[in-house]
Amino acid sequence: GGRETIELIEGEGGVSVREQNKEDYVQLLTRYRLRTEFQSGLSGLRAGLREMLEANWLKIFTPSELDLLVAGGVCDTIDVSDWRTHTNYVGYTRDDPQIEWFWGLVSRLATEERRLLLRFATGSTKVPVGGFKNLQGFNGGSQRFTIIKCTLHTPHNPQAESLPTAHTCFNQLELPPYKDRQILEEKVFAAIRYGSQGFGFL
Repeated sequence: GGRETIELIEGEGGVSVREQNKEDYVQLLTRYRLRTEFQSGLSGLRAGLREMLEANWLKIFTPSELDLLVAGGVCDTIDVSDWRTHTNYVGYTRDDPQIEWFWGLVSRLATEERRLLLRFATGSTKVPVGGFKNLQGFNGGSQRFTIIKCTLHTPHNPQAESLPTAHTCFNQLELPPYKDRQILEEKVFAAIRYGSQGFGFL
């Protein structure tokens, strides 16, 4: 595998990405990937939609309505038993106290809070068709939900206990080894309430 240079702006190869043009670069790169790397998938999606609906009818739908058509509705519940059954552990075992506390908390969460946790850890509020065994990663392949043991303290403040963090592309939740159930619950709540819309906390 050699390196390939692709001009995102025809005839303007060799332009360096700098602070003042980085937003343009991201937009050009996104447009390039949508038009090349994802073209076959997008073409298939477009063809499938056109089989169901005339092209003019698609214009009447908002993005959220189109998402509902393509992905289906949100089910009322998230099956915690299924989620737990199809979870991997790195640095923990399923019998560790922190894991027992975590799943105890998840089982007591309201449906909307479970969705926030699911979004925080996977980037989606929806359980895949067929349940958690069919959870996929960013590349479309199977990627089980994984809880990873991580450091308890932040590097910038050794006295502060870290919040859980997530790697949504890989369906991974990094859970520090909190010393008791109450601290774990407080930290998980803080992470899912304030971190489910954007970047993870350190």
